[in-house]
Amino acid sequence: MSPAVARVQLAFYQEERKIANAMGIEMIEFRDDQFFWKGGIMGVEYWVPFADVIIPPIVGPNSVEHRYFTEDIPVGTVIRYHLAQKFGVDVPTIESMMQLGSVICKRDFLKEGITLKELGIEDLTKEQIIRYVREGIKG
Repeated sequence: MSPAVARVQLAFYQEERKIANAMGIEMIEFRDDQFFWKGGIMGVEYWVPFADVIIPPIVGPNSVEHRYFTEDIPVGTVIRYHLAQKFGVDVPTIESMMQLGSVICKRDFLKEGITLKELGIEDLTKEQIIRYVREGIKG
């Protein structure tokens, strides 16, 4: 992965952490340099100490209709954006990803995306959301 993409992933992760912190949720912490390692942040789970990481060539999306756009943005990115708005967290990278994806795909992912209302958590407090996620008990 290129250093430019790694910087975007790092900025996105840092904004995710801000959302989690605003909600009182602990996230796995990654060092900044882990985003620039060829194994990436997810490679840590599969890392063998003292071994070099062998990664097969990565084939990216060959269409803007690929799920990386049509699922990841309207679901994962939009939900993060709505949570950030709910808890007063500034997320310029997440917002930019959503907007840029919308331009690329000629769609309005913010309008199409999953809302907190659709998830049934729009009116819940952060404590209620955490309880709902952990225990399945709403309210």
